[in-house]
Amino acid sequence: MKLSFEQLASIARGVDRLEKVEDGVQFFRLTEAQKGYYMHYNNIEKANKTDSTSGVRLAFYTDSESVKFSAKFTDGSSRAYAYFDIYENGAMISHGGSDKENEAQMEVKLTSGESLVEIYFPWSKGVILTSFELDDGATIKPHTRSKKMVAYGDSITHGYDAIYPSLSYVNRLGNLLDADVHNRGIGGDTFSPELAKRDNLKDVDFVTVAYGTNDWSMCTMEKFEANCRGFFEVMHERYPNARIIAIAPIWRGDSERETAMARPISDVYKLFCEYTKDYDHFTVVDGWNLIPHLPAFFHDQILHPNDQGFSLYAENLYKKITKE
Repeated sequence: MKLSFEQLASIARGVDRLEKVEDGVQFFRLTEAQKGYYMHYNNIEKANKTDSTSGVRLAFYTDSESVKFSAKFTDGSSRAYAYFDIYENGAMISHGGSDKENEAQMEVKLTSGESLVEIYFPWSKGVILTSFELDDGATIKPHTRSKKMVAYGDSITHGYDAIYPSLSYVNRLGNLLDADVHNRGIGGDTFSPELAKRDNLKDVDFVTVAYGTNDWSMCTMEKFEANCRGFFEVMHERYPNARIIAIAPIWRGDSERETAMARPISDVYKLFCEYTKDYDHFTVVDGWNLIPHLPAFFHDQILHPNDQGFSLYAENLYKKITKE
């Protein structure tokens, strides 16, 4: 039984929209206006990154004994690999995709009876599902979590460099909070109030904001202050009823160098506290000790967490925000 466009749309989570394309059905996580923001500044690389499927999942109950699908990949990051994770009743039962090819196929067997199936899409590529099949006559019922979360940030929020997409800190935190995740992270980004203004989400319970490391590395203090204050103001106005969590930068191995900001990276946490002091629904988290200060927890030894580092990031962040 091949699922229709309408059935796929009903079980897709973390998406802004699905579109019928020549090869199948493509999934988009950011709004067309947000992609247009990057196109306006002729930043094709970041515009392509909006097409990646960070945070996108299919979530449904079924009594099918198997799931089978095929996918084609589009540009979505600077990484060549693209992997799916498949869970049944909360346990990962399959991981697969492609190291460098532009397509992949997966087929898994499920236990008998009705199961909750969750399929995490790659953070590193855009995805076009060319087919998606359950057993003939199988039931399918969408699953929605109790909360909604939106995550803004740079490459670390985007998912660089998780091998298992379900283990990125954003997806892990969504699991812990029982929240469907909308990932707005873009590799290389800094605070951009205009990007936030172009969002369209409503009834959001949690917002995470995890910029700062690129701002510290590339921006002057004047630009950082204007954009950071502006972004937090948009968050305050757009999500007045949400719990907003501002996460200051995690450890990076080159934090001793001088940058255009002319401030130590540890000052970013202090500045977050200052810029949000008038907003009572903001929580500021010092991210510096969320991950051990050891290269072994980073894929590139210096900046982007690996799967183990991401898991600790999510667990330690969850502990901090639930103590508030």
